[in-house]
Amino acid sequence: MALSQSFKSTSIQTIRLAEMNAVPNTEDLRYMLTECTLQRKPVLLPFKNPANGLGFVVKVTPAIGDGGPRWTFERVTDTASNTMWTRETREVAMIQGKLAIDTICTGTRDNADNTDNADNTVVTLGSPRHSGNFPVVTTTTENTPLDKTPAIETAPITPPPFGFIEPPNYNQQSSPDWFCSFGALQPESNALPSPIKFDAKLLGQVVSALTCPQTYLATYAAFTYFLLRQHAQFQMTTTSFAVVVFEITIKQNGVERVIPREVFRLIAERIRPLLSPLDVAAHINEGEFAVLLCSSDGADAMRFARCLYGTMAGQPLLPQSADAQESVVIGAAAMPETCSDPGVLLAAAREAKEVAIFTSRPYLLFP
Repeated sequence: MALSQSFKSTSIQTIRLAEMNAVPNTEDLRYMLTECTLQRKPVLLPFKNPANGLGFVVKVTPAIGDGGPRWTFERVTDTASNTMWTRETREVAMIQGKLAIDTICTGTRDNADNTDNADNTVVTLGSPRHSGNFPVVTTTTENTPLDKTPAIETAPITPPPFGFIEPPNYNQQSSPDWFCSFGALQPESNALPSPIKFDAKLLGQVVSALTCPQTYLATYAAFTYFLLRQHAQFQMTTTSFAVVVFEITIKQNGVERVIPREVFRLIAERIRPLLSPLDVAAHINEGEFAVLLCSSDGADAMRFARCLYGTMAGQPLLPQSADAQESVVIGAAAMPETCSDPGVLLAAAREAKEVAIFTSRPYLLFP
């Protein structure tokens, strides 16, 4: 929906736009910023996230002095509104990235009546290069609650040969007990007890729920979860971490083509050897991927980017007979070097990748 078609002024002091039934993209936010700058009035945009039915308001007010325009984000219910954050910045992509994160992780559904319709809704925000949007996290059939016991007992799920994370000491043989079993203590008073046996089938279900079946990399929902947990650890221990976003394109006769499914698995195979046991790699959208690097700073992120670029560009993904041109561009951002907000961090890594595309660089650290 183009905001220019829904523009209306309801107040002398504030310009209010018609409510959107989608998370605003960068084009919408740039329109808000343009109207705010030209008319020197605050611009307010109410919207709902169709994936969860939650209502929000984003507002931008004109810059004062040398500062940037002020963005305000509010969570709105039937009875009240709650200001979640404010930012002074001209970086629209960062604001959009933060909106995409916070509209997912805030609160619960307003209306229980929307449950049946929203659970299976898939929201696609278009090509990442053109819209600047990360996909909205949605609930799909692969994320079936783990407490639902199947009617027919199945064999333990074998983990894929590659993936974004595997539990330490993962045992292929399922425990004979449901979750764990306790062995008898050794007679010595100071001896440790026998180790608890973990259920490989149950762990396999968890890994399956967190991964994309096409790539065995993390889903975007899982990536978001681990990103927010890493930020929580940063707030407690100030341990730095980084995010890397990269995009792979394949062209034939100068025309960009859809990446074949088998190539996604090949990409995942090449990523996995570069990761530490705590790092998380995810398939974001189309040819775009993201990697969460734990306990890493900007220099570590650039070293990872160089290794990743060498791995991806050193050998073609398609057979030589395909006569295709392949390219990879990488953007990175680190916390706290770049910022102290996880949504801004993700948007900054995406922005660095976009700048790398237009400046013909293989990889770039924000800014």
